Amino acid sequence: MLSITIPYPLPDLKDARGMDRHGWFFSAIGALAAIIQLKSETLSPSRTHDAIITMCVVAVLLHIVSSAWEVKLAAGRFHSIAAGASLLARALAIALLLIICVPKIWWFLLSACVMFFIWVTYTLREEFSQLCESLYNAVRLSQRRGHSQAQEPNELPV
Repeated sequence: MLSITIPYPLPDLKDARGMDRHGWFFSAIGALAAIIQLKSETLSPSRTHDAIITMCVVAVLLHIVSSAWEVKLAAGRFHSIAAGASLLARALAIALLLIICVPKIWWFLLSACVMFFIWVTYTLREEFSQLCESLYNAVRLSQRRGHSQAQEPNELPV
């Protein structure tokens, strides 16, 4: 009998953190895009709509990249930071498309996104602190290695 051993845990794609969240997110994006096309005001898009759609595309790409990092860091220390970035990108993309659909409530949607950003960063403050400390230690370690290599007698200074 052939036995296959996988050295790392694979993420379960059917749980709340897996691919199911992409289904509702991209369905919502598709529905909002269809509503935008049906509105008579958006048949002749302005520069503002172009900028908002560009920011929405960037937010969707940020969601995709942070979701990939979230899956990659599933067992890591900074999994929650990637999850928070993905959540913020989803909220921003949907809010931007809603701004085009219902332009009279743009200030409410953007202030809600700002408050959501503040809440997510507040809840992840300990993980951000650990990340900053890890980066600081990594930079200090690389500087120490650079100084010890530069002090060898056979090397010329650069």
